[in-house]
Amino acid sequence: MLSMIALCAAPLPVFLAIFGRGAPRLLLAGSGFLLVVLAYGALLSNGH
Repeated sequence: MLSMIALCAAPLPVFLAIFGRGAPRLLLAGSGFLLVVLAYGALLSNGH
């Protein structure tokens, strides 16, 4: 359940980075991508 919530919330930084300005948005996009990957990995490791 918690990993499903994490997987749904993880793309939020990526969407914020798309509409942001400047160099910090690249860091935001990178962290959002890592959050998506980690949430998906957690979801797969739980057997869903």
